[in-house]
Amino acid sequence: MPVTIIRPDSTILQAGWDSSTIHLVIGDSDNSTSAIQDNEICNWRGTLSNITIGGDITIQEIELAIHAVATRAVSTTIAATIEHPTALDYPTQVLSFTNEASIRTGDVFNKTGSGATITREYIDELIVQLVPAAAGVTIFEAWLNVTYTAASTTTGLTLTTGKIILSQGKITI
Repeated sequence: MPVTIIRPDSTILQAGWDSSTIHLVIGDSDNSTSAIQDNEICNWRGTLSNITIGGDITIQEIELAIHAVATRAVSTTIAATIEHPTALDYPTQVLSFTNEASIRTGDVFNKTGSGATITREYIDELIVQLVPAAAGVTIFEAWLNVTYTAASTTTGLTLTTGKIILSQGKITI
């Protein structure tokens, strides 16, 4: 099944980072840029870009991914929550990082926090919150993997007048 990636596109609230526009850093698809935790009390809460896939799709599952590294200790954690303004939030996931940069993924969800089918509109309203432990972390990227299937389409042949010319092959009725 195809996967599309949606990235942070705005900041609702942030504290304890060396960047005042963290969403531009962790959402730029560039591992050479980063946001460094510079305070023990640190968090980020922001929105994600909308799904840009055209046509009808069925969302199969979503999964949060973070590329980060522990900076002031051998290991650290980031508590990550996927929230929705009108539905139940998903459980907070604690992702562990060592002093070697790595990508960690959270739980895979195939329903909304309320148990309903995930829709494009639902995903477009999601909010992500990241709260690193006091040990210190550098985040390079954060994104949401969205696995989907395209709507199946049945193509039919309709002819009201005229003729069909078939240069090769056959038509089975």
